[in-house]
Amino acid sequence: MQKALTVLRETKRVDEDPALVAPFAERQRLVRKPELDALEKRYAS
Repeated sequence: MQKALTVLRETKRVDEDPALVAPFAERQRLVRKPELDALEKRYAS
């Protein structure tokens, strides 16, 4: 986390670098994306 924040401060961006940030699939898991998708489908219109 410290390294990612340092890179962000110095370059104003953080690319999808597995040494700095969690992979996309892991981020989706952490925010429980499949559950959010199910809720969206259930309550959409």
